Amino acid sequence: TAREKDSWLTIIVAPSNRGFASGNNIGLRFLLTDPAVTHYFLLNNAARVHPQAVAELRGALESHPGAGVVTGTIFVDPSFTGEIWYAGGREIPLRGLMRHVTSLPPDPRPRPTQFVSGCAMVISRVAMEQVGLFAECYDPGYWEDAEYSRRVRTAGLPVLYVPTAKVFHSVGATAGPARASATVTYVQARNRLFFIRRNYSGITRVAAVLYNVLTKPGRAVLETAKGRPRIGWAVLRGTIDGMYQRCD
Repeated sequence: TAREKDSWLTIIVAPSNRGFASGNNIGLRFLLTDPAVTHYFLLNNAARVHPQAVAELRGALESHPGAGVVTGTIFVDPSFTGEIWYAGGREIPLRGLMRHVTSLPPDPRPRPTQFVSGCAMVISRVAMEQVGLFAECYDPGYWEDAEYSRRVRTAGLPVLYVPTAKVFHSVGATAGPARASATVTYVQARNRLFFIRRNYSGITRVAAVLYNVLTKPGRAVLETAKGRPRIGWAVLRGTIDGMYQRCD
């Protein structure tokens, strides 16, 4: 679609709904053509921001101008009880796992984090130009944000968490709860192996693959014993496809 002078909203009609990475890449490619745009704010369609969140993120970027990716604290919504869904993240390479921190840090200063959720992610133009767009093999979703965070860190750019920037996320509103959706379970299991194969090497890769291959059958049996055979089968199928499907 063409951009009109002084317009604040541009709607791009995509040919199909392929997923998080492909959908965001369409918008990012469009914005990259405008040299005046220095940062890109990705926000999940099931999320909303606190009125001061953008100002908090902007302040963090002004004090850390070299940051490649920035995010804030993500709370569970809509029945807001103060439950924290994300307050930074850490990578566990030997398990091929990204884990959310769910408690606030002792002070409100922006701080480094290993993983930024795509639910609310600010990416700098510098980062985009250095590491490129999202990997679309992860479509329809999950783990593309983990890989992007890792690629930005590997490029030597800071990845920051800003505690004072608040976002509220209706977890599972779009794809359904992970533990109740066979589709989500399958994609999560498959893409976790994609992430390992694409980003690790040597003993780390071997250990992470073995961890998943050896533990997922047990989870499949457990899910089946709980009366959720479709979830159990999704775990197994996702793990097998994650090992053997192309992920380039």
